[in-house]
Formats: sequence, C-alpha cells, structure tokens
Amino acid sequence: MTNFYKLASVILLVGIFSANAKQIIEPTNPISQIESNIANNSRSLGLSEKAYKYATDQFMRLNSGSSVPDMELISEVPEFISPEDYSEKELNKAMNEQKTKFANYFGIPVSKLDPFVAQMSVVFDSDLFSGGATTFDTGEDMETITIFCEEACSGGKTSGGGIALGLSVYQGALNAGISQYTDFQVEFVKESTNDKVSTEVWRYNNFSGAWRESVISKPCLTCSYN
Repeated sequence: MTNFYKLASVILLVGIFSANAKQIIEPTNPISQIESNIANNSRSLGLSEKAYKYATDQFMRLNSGSSVPDMELISEVPEFISPEDYSEKELNKAMNEQKTKFANYFGIPVSKLDPFVAQMSVVFDSDLFSGGATTFDTGEDMETITIFCEEACSGGKTSGGGIALGLSVYQGALNAGISQYTDFQVEFVKESTNDKVSTEVWRYNNFSGAWRESVISKPCLTCSYN
C-alpha cells in the first residue's frame, strides 16, 4: 500500500475513532470524510492543515521504517541510561531536548508533540489497513508490568520521581517486549509497604518515552507522582 493511501487511512480513522470505542464504521464518502477530518484534527491540535498532513505523513514513514529522526533513542541518551546519577533538573533538560528533536522531525512545535503522538498512536493501534469496515474494541486484555517506587509514590521530586519514573515505565515495557504505541497496564507499588498506589494504562515510543493514557484505579487517594 502506498504512503498516500496509508496516510488517507490514518486521517480517516483519526476522525472517526472518538465517536465510539466499539463500533463498525462504513464511511459513505471517504474523500469528503478525509477532508473534513484533516480540517477538524488540525484545528483540535492547533496546527495548520498543511502542518498536520506533513506530521501525519512523517508518522507513517517512521512507523514503516522508511524514515527515522536524526536523533538518539531514549535508551541511548546518557541521562536516561543511569537516571539515578542525574538531578531532576538535568533529566528534565535532557527530556526537553529529546522532545524538541522529535517534534522537529514532525515539523510541529514541541508543545504539540504529546497530543499529536497520543492521537496517532491510538489510531495506529487499530487495524488500519485491513480494508472495508473497521471494528474498534478497547476491551482486549493488556500486558501488565509492576513498577516499585518510594519517593515518587509520595509525590517526591528526588531521583525516582518525575522523569525518572516515566523512564522506569519505559524500561519496564521494553523488558516485557511490549510494542511501541500499544496499551499496557502499569501497577505502581510503594516498595516500603508493598501497598498498591495506582493501576493505569500507559504507552511508549523509543524517542520520547512513556506516557500515561488513563487511570484504572487509585486505591491510594493521597499518593501523587505527577
């Protein structure tokens, strides 16, 4: 399938995904729907239609392996290999630089990177290229990883919290063999007490790390690690 038709499929599905978590979709006028979705999705992200189409095309090239950003993987960045050796300020600086490079690859402002990647990853996780009607079902079983934390589970800002916690989730997903841009479940457990802090849905990619999609349950209501 050419990049044009892949891009068209993605743009079409981005616009129709949010209508219902589980439904069969049969667009009656795909070209008109694609044009409408380009306008709506670019507006929702605060991008021009030209910038949105370029960024979407770059995402497809990245995922197909025909193009990659000229930057290190998260796993190759010194600060992220041994985060315990760096301060939170140093880790934030390194992550901001990483995200800026990734945003430049898509041709979008860094402030738009997270919502754009989150939007694209939801769509790409569906069966984009099967042809005909597409069925979305978010009720599938997800792989689960457990992250033990201490300071981070109590809202601490020392090493182990903030960026470092996200890196722990990223590394845990890699070790578990979880694919990029797919949902996985994370159980956060406070190491000193073995109490479960939260159960959440996360995703990751190899260039900007892991991010939280949603909270499933939070038995420790006073715990915070944002």
